[in-house]
Order: sequence, then C-alpha cells, then structure tokens
Amino acid sequence: MPEGASAELWTLADGRAVAVVDGAALAVGRLLARGTRTSLVAAAGAAALGALLFVAMAPGAGRAAAFWHPFRTLADTRTPVRLVVDKRTVRRGDSVTVTIDVRAATRATLWTRGPGEPWRAAPVTLDALGHAVRRLGPLQADLYVRASSGGRRSADVVVAVTLPAFVAGLALTARYPSYLGRADEPLAPGADTIPIPKARSS
Repeated sequence: MPEGASAELWTLADGRAVAVVDGAALAVGRLLARGTRTSLVAAAGAAALGALLFVAMAPGAGRAAAFWHPFRTLADTRTPVRLVVDKRTVRRGDSVTVTIDVRAATRATLWTRGPGEPWRAAPVTLDALGHAVRRLGPLQADLYVRASSGGRRSADVVVAVTLPAFVAGLALTARYPSYLGRADEPLAPGADTIPIPKARSS
C-alpha cells in the first residue's frame, strides 16, 4: 500500500481489481472453450470425411495395393506375362479371343504374325488388375501370338486354321444285279449320262 493512502480505500480498490480480473478470466475461458469445441468438431468431421474417402477409393485393391504391399508388388513385376486363346484350332474365316494378364502393369504389347511374316505390334491398355481381352480375326491362315510388357513376355501361341474339305477325285463303279449276268464296270467321271443295260429276256 502506498504511503499516506487510506487502508480502507486500498482494500476496496484491490477487491474491485480482483473482481474485474475474475470476470475477465471467466469470459476468456468461455471463449476459449467455445473455440476449442468448434475446432474439435471440425477436426472430427474432417477426419470422418477423409476416412470415408479413403475407404471409397479401395486402397487395398488394384494398383493402389502396391503401396501397402511392396514386397508382393516386387514379386508380381517378375511374374511372366500370361496369354490365353479361347481356341487353338479354327476354321478359315473364324475369329479367336485373346486374354492377356500382366501383374503390376498398366500397358502391354500384343504381337501377331502369319507363317513367314514379321511380327506386328499392337499396344494394349490393361485394367486395374492388369487384364485385357482382344478379338482377332477373321483368320485366313495360321496365326502366331504372344504378348510382352517391359522386360517380360509370354510364350508363343499358335492358332491353326483348318482348310475346308474338298473332293480331289471321284470314282464311280456300276454294280449290276446278278440276273443281268454282267460284271461291275467303272464309270468315267464327268459323263452326263450313265447307260443302263437292258435286262435279258428269258
């Protein structure tokens, strides 16, 4: 208390100062609590929204799984390319369906050629599972097929084309009834008419 000041006035002023500080502290505490609750609610909402988006994007499926399973992805990148055709033998003019599977890849190349021809390349876009289907045809001759992706490739697959059946030669033989007393006779192909002998009169 300053010298010469009234003790009663000093005590009264000190009490009022304490009351002002207490009131301000209460108001500040309420304001801070309100801001904290708002921040917590906003953070919880953002976290929930982020979790929903994270689950909706299926992080454990498709190419995103490579982030969560690096060792498995490394093993997949060494897996050979798989190529399968639905038919190994077709008739001339038919088509075949080719299925390509390449793990941990987004693109591949489909190679095709006929007998004695050079390889022809066609780019193929793979889906999220490294899968693609292509249809080839109509085929007029045997087809050799293979697929590659990066340094990996499949085995060569041969689709055989069968030729339509045709008649190379025709032989006709006339067989007569026994009562005619005639032996079998070969007939000339291409003849418009075939003579039939008359029956012998008894």
